[in-house]
Amino acid sequence: MNLATILLWFLPVTLGSLCVLEPESYAANTDSSLASAIATLKQNPIGTWINDDGSNHVPGILSQCAGATPVFVIYGLPNKDCSGGYSNRGTNKNADDYRNWIQNIVTTVGSADVIYIVEPDAVGLISQGTCAVDNGYEANVATAVKLLSTNANAQIYVDLAAWAEQPKAVSVLKALQSAGRVKGVSINTSNYHSTAEMVTLCETYSSALNGAHCIIDTSRNFNGSPQNEWCNARSAGIGAPPTSDTGNPLVDYFLWLKVPGESDGICNDGGRTSDAMVGPPAGQFFAAGLTSLWNQGYYAAHGNGQAGENKPAASAPPTTAAPTSATAEPSSAPTGQTNAPTTTVTPAILNPPPTTTSATTATVAPTPKPFYPESSASGSTYEADPCEIDESWIATMPPLNTTDAPEPVTTTNTPEAVNLAVGASTGESNSATAKPTILTPGAAVVIGLGAVVAIAATAIAVSTVRRRRRREHADEPVVALDSTGIAVLMSTPAAKL
Repeated sequence: MNLATILLWFLPVTLGSLCVLEPESYAANTDSSLASAIATLKQNPIGTWINDDGSNHVPGILSQCAGATPVFVIYGLPNKDCSGGYSNRGTNKNADDYRNWIQNIVTTVGSADVIYIVEPDAVGLISQGTCAVDNGYEANVATAVKLLSTNANAQIYVDLAAWAEQPKAVSVLKALQSAGRVKGVSINTSNYHSTAEMVTLCETYSSALNGAHCIIDTSRNFNGSPQNEWCNARSAGIGAPPTSDTGNPLVDYFLWLKVPGESDGICNDGGRTSDAMVGPPAGQFFAAGLTSLWNQGYYAAHGNGQAGENKPAASAPPTTAAPTSATAEPSSAPTGQTNAPTTTVTPAILNPPPTTTSATTATVAPTPKPFYPESSASGSTYEADPCEIDESWIATMPPLNTTDAPEPVTTTNTPEAVNLAVGASTGESNSATAKPTILTPGAAVVIGLGAVVAIAATAIAVSTVRRRRRREHADEPVVALDSTGIAVLMSTPAAKL
């Protein structure tokens, strides 16, 4: 083991910014009641699955990320998922195909910052000594580690299934550490085990692997795995959002490596428990599964409501942000084994709806310590309901009271007052009666000025009339009777002036 590898384990984890991409599988949703949940989920980092489907999505993803750090889940072993068979499709047929495929990824990424999750389930299947040994999994994973390590800015985590046989798994992982710059292991990928359980497992493996660090997949583990079911567990709930604030120096990240809402598979074979839900083929959007995950998970427990309530999407937590998936084929396995997405997709970039045009980056900041129950989600008393404004609070201006004011001007096209209550956003009326017309400040000023002008005009008119009458009287002679009773013409008021 070289000094660089040892020092890598003790370097502080700094996330900077991770690329945020929207899973393409979410576009398949036709259930409007899930829109709010999906809007919330897609703000979180979800691993981008790179598989051997004959296409190369890496250049497009790097371009969309625009310098932010992607999380790539490498999933392309020849004859992968040899035990379960749900995800065994691919173009890599032998070791040479696999080497060339990995080299193409390495060349495309170059020296860019990247997090690699290497071959989900491979070490677990190798540890069981079954078909993985016959198909040369260990040698191929060692090839991947060696080639990926040529990028000094790559953080490499070899996937470790929680159900692996520990003594054999430790032996395999030690050999892989010698093959390149392995920083640690990823645990619980596409599975449901609780975070507390996985932290304990991380500590166990770390002590056996000279302090190796861990990434834990928390995408669907809010309630743990009461029946140890790995296929569309109906008891599962969305896990705590991704973060680097894990509370344990050995755990570098809590990430979402599985896309919440994508099926693990049909899940109707004889090895399934009563906790398994029958779903669509692996990697396809599963509306019923997502509804169950949301309603029993982290966000619902923290006041974001049940799916179907059409509540506004919660703001993204101040956590890490990573690419969501160009989903790969799922990895199914024996009971307790993980399962990954099936179809590779070109990720859409997370932007506010309705359109997505460019990748966004989220500056990573430590999040508050997430809430992780051991077995079942406990409801929160906090309700994050939107603020409603009672329309009755909005006062209307009374008409002006003045005896000299002109008759009020009536209008026929006055718009109704804006309804700011919750129902307004959906086009629903919140009142059975007509809404009062609100007199705007501008209209009040105009009416007031009109009244003042009218009063002034009236005063001027009255003054003019009085002056005219005085002039008329000034020109008339003043007649009086003398002592004899004869009328005498006196001097006029005008003459006195």
